[in-house]
Parts: sequence; structure tokens; C-alpha cells
Amino acid sequence: MTNETSPSATSLRQLSRDFSDGKMTLAEYRSARGRLLDDIASGATPLYPYQPPLPSLAAQVAARAEADLSATEPTLQLNRPSRLRGMWVVIVVIALFIFAVLAGILR
Repeated sequence: MTNETSPSATSLRQLSRDFSDGKMTLAEYRSARGRLLDDIASGATPLYPYQPPLPSLAAQVAARAEADLSATEPTLQLNRPSRLRGMWVVIVVIALFIFAVLAGILR
């Protein structure tokens, strides 16, 4: 395998990626990792604070859509009478009346 990695790799992540992609052998990886860690320990390679990647546009759109849906999600209001519930009460009362009349006739 050829060593397509720069001799002064600046991140362990890049070395690991190159090794996993098959761009370097295990011996080359270990050697480059050792040099990198030595450079970091001696101060020759500066360390930078971790900066998490920015969320992708798709993740931002999905989060916004989810927030919009949860803000406009209908809520069930049980304390307000509805016209449909009143209609069902009337239907049940009529059905009970018809049942009582038919039960009286059939006896």
C-alpha cells in the first residue's frame, strides 16, 4: 500500500481515516501516529479546541418542522360541550325509547 498521507498529518482522525480507507498499512499508521503524538507532546503541533460540526441543512429543516408541528398540534378539550356529543345523547335516548316500546309490545 502506498502512503498517500502527508508526512506531517495534523489529526489523529485523519490518520485513522486513511488507515481505514486502506491508504496506509498498519506499520505506517503506527509510525505516523507515534510521530504525531510526539509532535503534540513537544508542542510542535498545536492543539485546537474541539468544535462540533454544524448541523446539516436537512437536520435543521427537520427540527424546525417538528417544532412547528408541536406548536400547532391540536389539543383535546374535554371541558367544552360539542354539538356531536349532544347529537349522540339524543340518538341514545331515542334508541332506548324505541327499545322500551318494542320490549313492551313483544311481551
